[in-house]
Amino acid sequence: ILACAGMNVILCSRNVGKGLDARDTLPEELRSQVSVQKLDLADMQSVRDATNDILKNPFVAKGGLKGGGIDLIVNNAGVIDKKGDKQYSAQGLELTFAINHVGHHMLTRDLLPSVNQGGRVTTVSSLAHMFANAEKAIA
Repeated sequence: ILACAGMNVILCSRNVGKGLDARDTLPEELRSQVSVQKLDLADMQSVRDATNDILKNPFVAKGGLKGGGIDLIVNNAGVIDKKGDKQYSAQGLELTFAINHVGHHMLTRDLLPSVNQGGRVTTVSSLAHMFANAEKAIA
């Protein structure tokens, strides 16, 4: 939808191949407006690397396409641990917290200086927290 509205889009994905597959489902004339970027929100080094790559991307770089900068950041990734087994990020953070909160925060914080005046940050959430077992979480 964003590409259809004339925006250039950087689609971040843990799996670049799947990101490219998603881009390839778009009509041919829109594909050049979508760049795919590797980003694993569970790994803060991946977030830092992605941020650096995004800032160099011709869609964003000052003087680049359409003047550069970022008009919109959409944080739209999340996980829920259905098994209940604690898992941890590369940095030792509980995995759900790392992906759903810390990764998004770090990415947004690092990109914020490049958001154009009047730009927006949107974070999408779900009702997945309704499935959480608080007693098990604090045990």
